[in-house]
Amino acid sequence: MADEAAQGDGATHNEPLQVTGDAVILADIHAPFHDAAWLDAVIGLALRRGVRQAILAGDFADFNAFSSFGRDAGIDADDELDALSALMDAIIGTFERVYYIAGNHDVRPLRMLKDTGLGVTMLIRMFAPRPDDTHFFTSDYHWCRLSSGGVDWQVEHPKSASVNATFVPKRLASKFGVNVVGAHGHTWGMTRDDSGRYWAIDSGICADPERLGYTQLVHNLRPRQMQGAVLVLDGLPLLVSPQTIGMY
Repeated sequence: MADEAAQGDGATHNEPLQVTGDAVILADIHAPFHDAAWLDAVIGLALRRGVRQAILAGDFADFNAFSSFGRDAGIDADDELDALSALMDAIIGTFERVYYIAGNHDVRPLRMLKDTGLGVTMLIRMFAPRPDDTHFFTSDYHWCRLSSGGVDWQVEHPKSASVNATFVPKRLASKFGVNVVGAHGHTWGMTRDDSGRYWAIDSGICADPERLGYTQLVHNLRPRQMQGAVLVLDGLPLLVSPQTIGMY
């Protein structure tokens, strides 16, 4: 009884999505501002390599209509949800399993509806398959675990971002003692953590940078946004960009 009292009644947060096997990691799609040609190229490469599952690593949705900075003219929530549903249907129709982790843009509507009790999982279900679909998995976590070829990875859409490519995934890799693929920063690059044991990767984005008005209409000193994606094949990472994907 004393142990139970000491433990308390609070929920534990130790059950993220677990992905097993090879996977393609698609981050920062920002639909409806995605780059369809780039997605097609990456998915085509994944299928040629025998990859049959995809991880959507946060910010699949842009949710411009729910932006606290003010939505772009002509961008309505209904139109965004229609675009999200169409793209999600296409991805789920291509892969045997699709895993969706949340990003900061994905939860924009929740900030406006914070007193309603709506959670990430139910929000995503507005434009995703029925909860009993065995091909699609999501949760309220902003990261998931991936085990491929006996090698452990974490796929992250962290709160932190940096102007320096690989800085955040490198810190996360050292913190958790695991290989990390990171999103959110819109940068691209691959290195090792300080121990030299773990990969630290910034995946790049699957959005079209020229369609993201907040970066194109007003310039800033952040690095240029870089497109990219990651395949994890038998535990080994393959980081691709529009400039390198033709090599594979």
